[in-house]
Amino acid sequence: MDHNNKRLSELFNGYLSQINTDEERIEFFDYVQDPFYAVDIQELISDAYENQVEPVNIDARIKAEVLNSILAEKQFINTPKRIKLWPGIAAAVAIITVVGLGLLFYNDKAVEQSVVTNQANDASPGKNTATLTLADGRKIMLSNVKNGQLANESGSIISKTVDGQLVYQDGKMISDEKVSPNVLSTTRGQTYKVQLPDGTNVWLNSASSIKYPASFANLKDRTVELTGEAYFEVAKEKNHPFIVRTDRQEVRVLGTHFNINSYKDEPAIVTTLLEGSIRINNVKTLKPGEQADLDKSGELIVSQGNSDAAAWKDGKFRFLNTDLETVLRQLGRWYDVEIKYEDAIPQRKFTGGIDRSLKASEALDILRYTKVNFRIEGKTIIVSNK
Repeated sequence: MDHNNKRLSELFNGYLSQINTDEERIEFFDYVQDPFYAVDIQELISDAYENQVEPVNIDARIKAEVLNSILAEKQFINTPKRIKLWPGIAAAVAIITVVGLGLLFYNDKAVEQSVVTNQANDASPGKNTATLTLADGRKIMLSNVKNGQLANESGSIISKTVDGQLVYQDGKMISDEKVSPNVLSTTRGQTYKVQLPDGTNVWLNSASSIKYPASFANLKDRTVELTGEAYFEVAKEKNHPFIVRTDRQEVRVLGTHFNINSYKDEPAIVTTLLEGSIRINNVKTLKPGEQADLDKSGELIVSQGNSDAAAWKDGKFRFLNTDLETVLRQLGRWYDVEIKYEDAIPQRKFTGGIDRSLKASEALDILRYTKVNFRIEGKTIIVSNK
């Protein structure tokens, strides 16, 4: 075997075992797109199939979700050029992916029996609901009220629409002294969308809240306060900046799309810009595709962001080489469960996607190739290395 073929074999095996670095994955996909190595890749695929054993009984929906996760892996990698597969090899890549699934779905009896246990105590996925707190302290549980007009605050009509979102229709105000603050909040296992009085759309993730004026009329700035995580599509108003404040950060925009993750149990406030321009704490301006991490010491680090940072608003978890502890924190918020570690916290990474409509046990099944065991006991997911 010549040097190049030996290297291809190493990269292929590393791909199947999920141990390749980002650079090695890029190198592997470079081989895949080169017609010169088509026969070699087909032979590696055949050898991999011959080494597989009988499949275990895993729900087809989960298989499809993991398949989509691995197929999406190329899109996660920040390659300097777009990969274009030559005719015929695209099918080979799909086969490679299916072979890779052998690591997840083909028999290792101990893994099959121990990855997720006590599924009778399974946790259901979160729901589309939230609580609206009006200026006078009244609380409205949005899943318990009918569609239509809910209240009138500061001249704005507040309504719940048929598609399950909160909408403010801004009205006339006598003076800015009478602006009423409203708060939309979600608990763990909840999510909701609100259209603010200026037309800005906000998706609120689990265990989060946003405080905002019921009307922006006569106000110089459009200022809101966020805890937790939200995705913003800000309506453009040239003379009225939109400002998002968290406990340690201020983001100033005119009109743009961005995501802020400001949970207190995360090591940093992460702001990802998808479109437009934003300024962080009046010291750094982000460009589309960039991400700013503000750690607890106040250090601000800007890097290339994950374009799927806001996938949660579309019903998906998307992870790019994310440590397992972070992944489980996100799952814990969505399924409203606590995470308990029996052993040292596993130092594992995960790249892929999980549908937020899955039950907790199904989501954990997708994490099985991290070689970590999970069991569900009541409202707790217990993690072990055994």
